[in-house]
Amino acid sequence: MFVLTGCSPPKEPAAQFAHPDVSGWATLFESDLSNAEFPAGVWTVADGVLTAS
Repeated sequence: MFVLTGCSPPKEPAAQFAHPDVSGWATLFESDLSNAEFPAGVWTVADGVLTAS
């Protein structure tokens, strides 16, 4: 049998944070990476799925 000391649940729940307002943020990449610079053959987008090639 193990004795767990100092492993009690927290007394108060963790603080909940709201998602930040990102409406003013610039988009880094197009969804198909058409404006990204990377070596050919590294990334592939097919049917909206991005994968490492």
